Amino acid sequence: MEVKVTVLLTRMLLLCTLFTMIACQEESPQPASPGSALNTADEHADAPRLFPIRVNGKGGYIDREGRIVIEPQFALISEFWEGRAVVRVEGIKGDGMIDETGRYIVEPTPGFYIGRFREGRAVFDISKTWDHGYIDRDGNVIIPAIYATASDFHNGMAHVRLSPMNSDETFAQYAEAIMKLPPWRHANYERVSPSEVGIPIEHFYIDKWGKRLKDLPVNEEEPVEWASHHPEEGLTPEKVGDVYGYTDENGVMVIEPRFSHASEFSEGLASVRVDGKWGYTNKRGEIVIEPQWKWGRDFRGGLAQVVLEGGYRGYINRDGDYVWEPTR
Repeated sequence: MEVKVTVLLTRMLLLCTLFTMIACQEESPQPASPGSALNTADEHADAPRLFPIRVNGKGGYIDREGRIVIEPQFALISEFWEGRAVVRVEGIKGDGMIDETGRYIVEPTPGFYIGRFREGRAVFDISKTWDHGYIDRDGNVIIPAIYATASDFHNGMAHVRLSPMNSDETFAQYAEAIMKLPPWRHANYERVSPSEVGIPIEHFYIDKWGKRLKDLPVNEEEPVEWASHHPEEGLTPEKVGDVYGYTDENGVMVIEPRFSHASEFSEGLASVRVDGKWGYTNKRGEIVIEPQWKWGRDFRGGLAQVVLEGGYRGYINRDGDYVWEPTR
C-alpha cells in the first residue's frame, strides 16, 4: 500500500511540476467534487428517519414529527441514506460522515468527499486527483481509490472507469497530450478527461468487494439503461411537446400530459409544476396538494421538502401540512 501511494504521489508531483509555470499565470478554479453527496439530487431509496434543516444558516436534523434531533451546527449537510449523512464544518473543505445520533463515523477531512450510501457502499474521492473508491457504513475503505469515475451500486454492481494515474504508460500519454492543448487548458488540466485527449480508458462493472465482473468497450459511453433513473412505482414521467404526463410499464400514457414539469413517483405521490408552482399529484393524475411552492422534492419517509422564495425550506406531510415551518 505504501508503494502504491508513493508512486501515485510521485506522479502527481511530476504532473504539477509540468504545469506550475503556466498554472501560476491563471488561477485554476476549484472543481465541484462529483463524488460528494452534498450536491446530489434526490432518488428513491430507503426511507430516512431524520431530515435536514437549516436554522440561521446552520444545518441540523429533525424527526418525522418536526422535533430537532441533531442541533443545527454544520456548514453543509446532506440527507440520510442508509443511516448515514454527509456533513461539513466551517474551516474544513472536505466531508465528514455522521450517524443518526450525530456521532462522527468519519471526521471532517480536507480534500475528502463522500457520496450517498447505496447497498452498503458509498463512493469517496480525493480532491485534486482522479481517484474514487468505496467505503462501508463504518467508514472503512473497502475498495481502494483507483477509479477515475465510480457510480452508486445497483443490484450488487457499480460502473467504474480506471484512472490514467494508475498506469505509467497512460499517465505519460495523458501528460504529453495535455501539453499540446492551448495554455488556458493547462491551467485547468484536472478538467480535461482522458478520453477528450484520446487516452483509452477501461470501464467495467464491479461487485461490492471490487471484483471485476463485466468489461465494456474502451471509451464507449455508459449504457443508457444503467445511467438513467429507474422507474419507480410503475409510472414514469414522459415529455410530449412542452408538457409532461406519465406512462406505465408498457409505455401507455395513463396520466395525460399537462404538467410543465414532473418528477418520478415516490411513496405514491409525484411533484409536478403547474403555472410556475410545484405541488403533488397521485397516480390517478389528481392534484392532491395544491401547487404553491418554488420547488417540491420527492416524498421520503412520509415527508417532502418544499422550497419557497428567498431560499426558505420546510417539510410537509402527505396532507400538505407543514411539519417544519420554512427556515433558512
